[in-house]
Amino acid sequence: MIKLTVMHALNRKLKAQSEQVFEGISKGRKKALDNWFRDKWIQLENTCGMIKSIDENHRLLPKELDSRLKEYDDFCEFLILSDKGNVLKSTCSQHTGLDMSHLPNYQKSLNNEKFMYGPYEIRRHLILIYPAKNLPMKSR
Repeated sequence: MIKLTVMHALNRKLKAQSEQVFEGISKGRKKALDNWFRDKWIQLENTCGMIKSIDENHRLLPKELDSRLKEYDDFCEFLILSDKGNVLKSTCSQHTGLDMSHLPNYQKSLNNEKFMYGPYEIRRHLILIYPAKNLPMKSR
């Protein structure tokens, strides 16, 4: 018991130092995450501007979306939804025509609000990467 009391007294100073170190790490991670999200919004806004600029020539749109998807590593898909939430154009042709109105992003977009979530796994996306029998267990 005495040994434990002595160790606690000796390590009391280390506690405050450790808390400061972990607080610094936490702030650094938060700043990195904030910067990542800001960068992603800029990329999305650039893609939106590209879509608006070629809106009249719909034949170019799939090629341009594919090009942007290859340029931006962190996105797995770009898609354009109708007012009702149906996929009009997508970099994943299997998703064209699907109803995405249940997604929180769609609901927010109706009010012209920004909303981003992730990273996340969607079984539909994993099927494109893995045969169904090889899907990771947590996604089934």
